Amino acid sequence: MDCTGISVISSNIGLTILTPPGTNCASKPDAPTLTASAILVNFGESVTLTASGCSGGQIVWSNAKSTATITEIINEDKYFSVQCLNNNCLSNATSQAIKVKALTVKTSNGNNYVCAGSLAKLIGDGCLGTINWTSNDNNLTIPNATSAAIEVNINKNTLFKFTCTTNVAGIVKSLTETKQINYYEVATKPVIASNVPGNQNGNICLGETIIFNTTTACQADKTLNWSTGSTDAGITVSPTVNTTYFATCNDSYCSSAKSNEVAITINKLQKANVVSNLLNNAVCVNKPFTLTGNNCEAGDIVYWYKEGVATAFGTGNSITLTALNTQKYLAKCRRSISTDNTKWCEGTISDAIEVKALSDAEMIMTLVANKQQICTYEKSQLTATGCDFGIAEWKLPDGIWSALSGNAKNYAAATAGTYKVRCNLNGCLGAEALVNIVVNPEPPSPVLSTNKTNNTICAGERIQLSGSCSFGDIVWQIYRKTQLVWHIRTNFWLFAKLALIVCHRFRQVL
Repeated sequence: MDCTGISVISSNIGLTILTPPGTNCASKPDAPTLTASAILVNFGESVTLTASGCSGGQIVWSNAKSTATITEIINEDKYFSVQCLNNNCLSNATSQAIKVKALTVKTSNGNNYVCAGSLAKLIGDGCLGTINWTSNDNNLTIPNATSAAIEVNINKNTLFKFTCTTNVAGIVKSLTETKQINYYEVATKPVIASNVPGNQNGNICLGETIIFNTTTACQADKTLNWSTGSTDAGITVSPTVNTTYFATCNDSYCSSAKSNEVAITINKLQKANVVSNLLNNAVCVNKPFTLTGNNCEAGDIVYWYKEGVATAFGTGNSITLTALNTQKYLAKCRRSISTDNTKWCEGTISDAIEVKALSDAEMIMTLVANKQQICTYEKSQLTATGCDFGIAEWKLPDGIWSALSGNAKNYAAATAGTYKVRCNLNGCLGAEALVNIVVNPEPPSPVLSTNKTNNTICAGERIQLSGSCSFGDIVWQIYRKTQLVWHIRTNFWLFAKLALIVCHRFRQVL
């Protein structure tokens, strides 16, 4: 006999009389507080419920339990209530509903179908009991049928059943959810081809257009899908980078395997750059020179052109020519992309380089001196002109040909001798120009005398000065305040004034 919640009120001659507790008491206890660890749970999930606020009394649950905390396995929607029993009086009940979430079944890709050759991947959720997968196909074996997720290879439309079972105190309960997975066959893959000739092995030049079509088309109820995204029967493309093209046959559900792949290689050639082995790109007429084409990739061939002429006159990374006249040259990188060398790609033609062919007359230099005779303390300024494209080489009296610093064309000569200059243009030498410089020695000091005894005169008298040089001319200098007067003569009359006589720069002052 379950007498929970019933108190003993009297006992007589071995007979116990039980009286149920009352709810309409003079001093009714407060209703307890009820909390649950969850109120919406998975099937088979445990929930912990806790009653509090029954100080001095006894907790009474609707499932006849009396502890403050109880744990229950939930396999259906349940309603729990709790009361406080104190002095044989029950409080009002505090209640909490616990609901069970429905089971769910979904696919890994979100689709409710599979295509032939693909696995149906299903995931069951919401079960904390024992899982079991079944289907309406008796011939189908489901691997890992007790796992939440399964992968199954089906060959027809199949209904899957996801069952969750619990066993609580010998009471077995189950919850089931189903999922229909439809099966579709896959179309035959197409075969594609381009209009690129076979001897090019998929190589084309940058900027070229190619056409793709199918040699084996899709079935009438299928759609052709190109790797470019187009659904046209054929496509026209102008790729700028290496690209691999393919196609599939699709319907609303499935895509065929990829067609054969066609790889297209883009040949993008560089712009050539031309340099010469010449200083200032100039050379003497009928002399050889070499041009080099740079910036082409390995395997490319450099083709050479004259400005205004469409046909190449030579090939090779470098080319040696003879300068017959001033001419502009250009180069282009070219590459064969076919096995029989019938198809070529070209880069942008280079900028033109002008090679100047100079005649003998254009190699002539001139040399002039501002003084061809100088004193030992003077310098003659030599100035060379011409040789606009070459190096001006000087031969000084020491007899060595060399260029001055900075290819200077001016020189201050202080030594007697022959000075020469010539134009050296990349080893081609022009005619020599020369000038002779004479350095005169300094004369000895002159001898100065007068016609008066002791060189003395009275005021108003005249005195005759006489000078002589062993060689050279007599030069008189007369000082008149700030003015200097030069006279060239042997004898000189002077009124008591200061005079100076020099032979060249040595002088005597009277």
